Amino acid sequence: MKCQNTIGMKARGERIDFYELQKTVAGIMNEINDARLKQNAKRIAFLAGRVIEDISMNRFGGRVDEDAARIVQISEDIFDRLPEGELFHILELCGSVSKLTKNIIHNQADIGPKELTLLKSVSDAVVFCFNNDEQSVQFAHQVKGMVTKVIGEPA
Repeated sequence: MKCQNTIGMKARGERIDFYELQKTVAGIMNEINDARLKQNAKRIAFLAGRVIEDISMNRFGGRVDEDAARIVQISEDIFDRLPEGELFHILELCGSVSKLTKNIIHNQADIGPKELTLLKSVSDAVVFCFNNDEQSVQFAHQVKGMVTKVIGEPA
């Protein structure tokens, strides 16, 4: 990230173009937001992996509850950070992740391999779909369709 040294410019008596400065800051903020979104997607996939591992080994409560609650929080953060009207397919997947995770929180002992596999697939799809190309959009719709068949409409 490169930003103007406005203090140095002012000290040297140079003119500061505030429009360009605002444009630069906005660009940097967009870069930070994009990086955070991608990081959040990777966190969802990591935490989903831990939840799946723990439930597969019949370890309920504790870390499963914490990790699942964190997945829901991160999904909500992605909702808040995505620019309005953009990447709707990712919003749908985050809704699916959130709904699956809430279902797991409330029914840990009754969750079967089908739901765990689906959580893994959907969380990986969130990471994949930040590519924002046509292939990722089609993939997201296919995954959403799988989720709908298993647990109903996403949240």
